Amino acid sequence: AHRAKLDLLHAPHYNAPVFYRGKLVVTLHDLIPLRCPGTMRFKAGEAYFATLVKHAVSHADRVIAVSGYTRQDVLDFTRAPESKIVSILQGVDHKYARIVPAGTLQDLRERHGLTGRYLLYAGQQKAYKNVGLLLEVLKRLRNEPAFDDVKLVLVGARDRNAGIMEAIARLDLDAAVVQPGYLQDESQLIALYQGASAFVFPSRYEGFGLPPLEAMAAGIPVVSSNRTSLPEVVGNAGLLVDPDDVLEWTRSIKRVLSEDALRATLIDEGRKRAQQFSWQRTAEATLDVYQSAVGDRGSSEAPVAIDRKRH
Repeated sequence: AHRAKLDLLHAPHYNAPVFYRGKLVVTLHDLIPLRCPGTMRFKAGEAYFATLVKHAVSHADRVIAVSGYTRQDVLDFTRAPESKIVSILQGVDHKYARIVPAGTLQDLRERHGLTGRYLLYAGQQKAYKNVGLLLEVLKRLRNEPAFDDVKLVLVGARDRNAGIMEAIARLDLDAAVVQPGYLQDESQLIALYQGASAFVFPSRYEGFGLPPLEAMAAGIPVVSSNRTSLPEVVGNAGLLVDPDDVLEWTRSIKRVLSEDALRATLIDEGRKRAQQFSWQRTAEATLDVYQSAVGDRGSSEAPVAIDRKRH
């Protein structure tokens, strides 16, 4: 980077080059290792993370946070000047809104034994994701005749340390929980989104929370945690629930599954909400940050002109 004599270097993660002294923009997605201890599996991981975050923020000309919540979290942790940290919301690829061929979804249903309704969760299984709550809710749902066909699909890599398999066995849900793993073929993920009766996301901490946004773009109702950045993403287009309230989660999901008017409203509002999150808008706001950064530090040089069309 030094040899290239860059006008600006953008590090899209907290591990920005330690010895780089040119103009720098850093993106911070969350402070999960600090707010949810135990998520980093190597010794002293949280201390390593904290050191790199503080270094990146102190050396950067601008810091991009992916939500207003994350911006405030970074400000609280680093005590950086407020003007240095900018919130730029992420976008959603609207391919999630394109209707998947019926045959693709049917093939997935047959492959995974999805003969009836299913709830969908997409993401990791780490403790802060709170997937165990969904298992407790599913058990309560299936104890009622009106919901005894409902299954839960957990998309994402399995985490043996999360205790999910043990909880499934304890609750006798082996036949009701489907784990297709991490789907490299994104068309399969989109098909599972569009075929779900509801998307459920009980995470206790998210720097942004892209899966609920993808679900809204795909046209399915969302029931989400009401913590951290998720209200910024979901807004009034989904049901926001305390991630530690099993009874309220059960009631909310039952409503989505049984009240047609509510389902229609959530689907319509979700699609409208998703349309507000544009990667084009994210890119334009990021270019504005670049332009602001290259004009800083009292430089006598003229700001670099950024060609928006080319970039």
